[in-house]
Amino acid sequence: MPLQLPRRPRTDRVAVVVNTASRTGARAVPLLESALRPVADEVSVHAVEGGRQLMEALRAAMSIQPDLLVVGGGDGTVASAAGLVAPTGTALGVLPLGTANDFARTLEIPSALDLAIATLVDGKVVDVDLGRVDGRAYVNVASVGLSVAVTRRLTPSLKRRLGRFAYPAATLSAYRSHRPFSARLEVDDGTVLELDHLMQLAVGNGRHYGGGLTVAPTPPSTTTCSTCTPWSRDGCATTCRSPDSCAAVT
Repeated sequence: MPLQLPRRPRTDRVAVVVNTASRTGARAVPLLESALRPVADEVSVHAVEGGRQLMEALRAAMSIQPDLLVVGGGDGTVASAAGLVAPTGTALGVLPLGTANDFARTLEIPSALDLAIATLVDGKVVDVDLGRVDGRAYVNVASVGLSVAVTRRLTPSLKRRLGRFAYPAATLSAYRSHRPFSARLEVDDGTVLELDHLMQLAVGNGRHYGGGLTVAPTPPSTTTCSTCTPWSRDGCATTCRSPDSCAAVT
């Protein structure tokens, strides 16, 4: 759960990674540079088109040990960055450029590009928990079941064509071939739940997922923030066994 802190990140050295395969990524790069250069001593920008290039750019950005890593993209891009930032002193700046932007919605970061960039410069910092599933980090939601099949159908071309409507379209397509499953949940307090005939199981660290669906009714933060510091502690990580080949994490 995010905790508002009375501090702002140092911005002596800022690294920026923008996924230009996201819907507004290409347009964001020059706007980001013009906004960040006046407030930072050093700004390095990496513009990539997702996939393997994204992880290579994130590692290159973190190799200079920036005070702030700004990531422009969707929920998947943010999750990839969070896993690299967590064990360091670098703060993570979130610029929502994807289709759903569920984690940014939880943090109440504006969806309008100019307002989101202004929030990066003038906003607040919060701490957020970091979960892990099979070694993969997530800051928003980890899920198994129908969402995995939906994620596989959410191709970049479908999201560019349909925008937010890509999610219901992919869900209808995945639902036709999905089969219910069973799950066993073991909680730290010793509680064990045996659940049958499930279509979906989601663990929420954020409030929203799947293009605006609410997984957690109580918002973890009500204060707009610009950056977050993902962190993990003993007993905080989430583990589960997926009926599919992997869990969907964002």
